[in-house]
Amino acid sequence: MRQLLPFLLLGAILTSTAALAEDEKTETELYNQIRTDFTAKKFEEAESALKEFEARFPNSARLTSAKYLGYMAHARNRDYKKATPFIASVVDLSLKAAEKNPATAGALVRYTNSLVAMLRRLDKEDEAAKKLDEVLTALDKANDGSNPSLSSSYSSLVYNKAMMISKEKPDDAFDLISAEADKARKAFKEKPKANTAWYLNARLLQLRVAYSASPDNFKKLRDSHLEFVTAHTNDLGNFPDAAAISGYVNGYTYGISTLISEDIERAEKLLDSATAFLDSFETTDRAVQSSIANGKRYLASYNRRIAVAKKHQELIGTDAVALDADAWVNGDALTDEDLKGKVVLLDFWAVWCGPCIATFPHLIEWHEKYAEKGLVIIGATRYYQRGWNAETNRITPRNANLSADDENAATAQFAAFHKLKHRLMVTPSTSKFHSEYAVSGIPQAVLIGRDGKIRMIKVGSGPANAKALHDEIEKLLAE
Repeated sequence: MRQLLPFLLLGAILTSTAALAEDEKTETELYNQIRTDFTAKKFEEAESALKEFEARFPNSARLTSAKYLGYMAHARNRDYKKATPFIASVVDLSLKAAEKNPATAGALVRYTNSLVAMLRRLDKEDEAAKKLDEVLTALDKANDGSNPSLSSSYSSLVYNKAMMISKEKPDDAFDLISAEADKARKAFKEKPKANTAWYLNARLLQLRVAYSASPDNFKKLRDSHLEFVTAHTNDLGNFPDAAAISGYVNGYTYGISTLISEDIERAEKLLDSATAFLDSFETTDRAVQSSIANGKRYLASYNRRIAVAKKHQELIGTDAVALDADAWVNGDALTDEDLKGKVVLLDFWAVWCGPCIATFPHLIEWHEKYAEKGLVIIGATRYYQRGWNAETNRITPRNANLSADDENAATAQFAAFHKLKHRLMVTPSTSKFHSEYAVSGIPQAVLIGRDGKIRMIKVGSGPANAKALHDEIEKLLAE
């Protein structure tokens, strides 16, 4: 019997190994079937195979991927109601994974963002907010002060939550960011050498600046944010981490971007300081080296932005550029003669530009409030070969065969959906209208006084720009 025991054990091991190999083969075959069926839009077959997969292999690392395939298939089919349960399940699986391994938090954030987008499409704002809170709680619990990627994920979700509530309750959005920033500052004081505390504090201070509605408060918070980033630059040497370097670059560039239209000289000094620091940073860590290289390229892009801002400064006080229209949408055509003695707000925008759409409530309000007092708002755009889907109320992907007439009709539908009342000017493809106003990013607003002189140029959306434009409009109308 003793002689037979090794052979029996060997047989059992071989049998077990064969069974595992067979299970792995079946798992792979089922997964491939799910992927093939979802790709072919064979939804019933795919979902049947997915149910079998989950029942037989509930702990498979491929389960999350398999359910994500279902989400993507239904989302591409624009069936958001069916897509939502799949991405919700993906988020739940990712939550469990992040609790065991915080390194997976990045994927959790992407999945959560997708789920929130689906829920909002279905007008389930409360459910979206609840899921965001659940994920934020889990990330906060998993954050032990050693993983800046986790802090990056956390701050991204805080930002998304603030975005959700800012439209209806901007003060609540600011309070949310402020509370998180205060919590981050406390964590930094407790663990000043922890890279995640540094990153989270810098990021949330930055977000608090972004959500400050008062221009004076904005400047105060912005300077406080820059003070923190510059004062603790050397602390980065204590934890040479790729995400912390990224946070450093973001901190500087955010400050630079807000200063460009206010104090170009200070913006240039910050840019030189950040570039010099990255040049002096020595490390053999490839991830950090890559983050530094990316940071340098990102910082270099601000040289062009500063050059554009200088061009904007040169334009202030000069004569407005003559209108150049290939077509007018959402109203009758305008001429330069029509604008004499008027205050003109030129809004450079595009149908695909999210920040442009974010400025629409202000444009609508100003048109209603000031049109009869002498304000003319003109939305200047170009041909982008984007149509309009009346069923989904969304712009369509680029279509090189879309005619100018059809695109203008689509733009009119877009304007009607967003309840825009001001006229939209579409410039010819050969027009220099945008370049003469040094438009390098949109939205860009240009305010022209009753005397036909350029008085103000603002780039980007946000409460600070909106407040500055509003105040200048009232000032120019009173002249």
